[in-house]
Amino acid sequence: MGGKIAVISTVRVIAFHAMETIGFRFKNFSPLLVGSILIACSGRQMSYEGIPLLECKPNSITVEVSELSSYISELEVFPLAKDTIAFKGVAKLLISDRHIVLSGGVVFSISTEGDNLMKIGNVGRGPGEYLSIKDIALSPDGKELWCLELYNSVLRYNSTDGIFLGKVDVPMAIGYAKGVIPMSPTVFALYIPNPTSGHCLKFFDINGNETGHAMPYCKYNFDMGFSIPVTVTDGRVYAVSPESKTPTVVYCDGIPKRQHLFDFDKKNVPDAYYSLNQEDPWNVLGELFEQDYYKQVSSVFFPKGDFCFRAFGKESSSWNYYINKEFTKGIRWPSVGVFTPPICPIASDDGYVYFPYEDYGYLSLEEEKDALKRLVIQQYGLPEHTGATYVIKAKFDVENVR
Repeated sequence: MGGKIAVISTVRVIAFHAMETIGFRFKNFSPLLVGSILIACSGRQMSYEGIPLLECKPNSITVEVSELSSYISELEVFPLAKDTIAFKGVAKLLISDRHIVLSGGVVFSISTEGDNLMKIGNVGRGPGEYLSIKDIALSPDGKELWCLELYNSVLRYNSTDGIFLGKVDVPMAIGYAKGVIPMSPTVFALYIPNPTSGHCLKFFDINGNETGHAMPYCKYNFDMGFSIPVTVTDGRVYAVSPESKTPTVVYCDGIPKRQHLFDFDKKNVPDAYYSLNQEDPWNVLGELFEQDYYKQVSSVFFPKGDFCFRAFGKESSSWNYYINKEFTKGIRWPSVGVFTPPICPIASDDGYVYFPYEDYGYLSLEEEKDALKRLVIQQYGLPEHTGATYVIKAKFDVENVR
């Protein structure tokens, strides 16, 4: 600002038809985009064929709203830490026995009550130290916190007490990784927006040995510092959004379950912007964000099976979407930032979606333009301490959308 997967064919067909009956649309992709998608498992290359590709047309099935009170059934706002700590931009929040926060390239652990703040690791070059953390994830059993460091190393910490457990070195030769996805207790995938070769997902064991790859690099992806390409819902459902016109891929317990293509119809970015013949696509980036197209789908979450995500529209406007699980109705609203960037979802758990509110109290109800922030002020008033970082916890209900 994903193999033939070892499943019973009958079960696959039943699941496929079940999703068709509740409104999903399946789109036929060329062999280049779908048939060649690979996934690695235990060092084997297996076809991605048979994994459902689901199409959603966000702007066709949602209505733009300026007031959110009719579409949020539960709302809460709380300080992330009870003192007046202001985090330097909350990039990610992991919901577990404690809240784990990625802020300004540093990792913190906080009790769910907002006290007992603990920094995970320290800035530096020694054991357990880092220059900057780009992504965080919990191991499948929740016992370890895996932190993706600036130069692709994955640092392992005890998720309870923050004790450093070890470091997994991954070569920079693959390109700069931006996300980490646990696949098993001993295997993780790194998401590389612009890989030096072949694929955007590369798999590694706990010793740093590459065991395979997935998600072929398609044209090019913009690596945006403000986007969240890898997200987790309910601690086990991961979404990988390649930040271009390629589908979001959903993994559950390390297995690819489905793909989602977000199709904005006439507001899709034209293929000319994704031409392989362009010498330097970054030259058109500013122009692209000013155009009346929707791009950079990221921050994708699945609260109670629904869909919540963020995309950018005309003149760099930031839009939040909430769509029901049947892909039949939903809402969208622009997020407006004055002192901080526009807000977008940073976590989802147990049907709730979490948004950071880092300027709570700096604007009055009359001055606030963001619909979600305005609803918080209407229900909770202005906070006693404006220096803290707050979190909005919301449960949406869009079934009454007409």
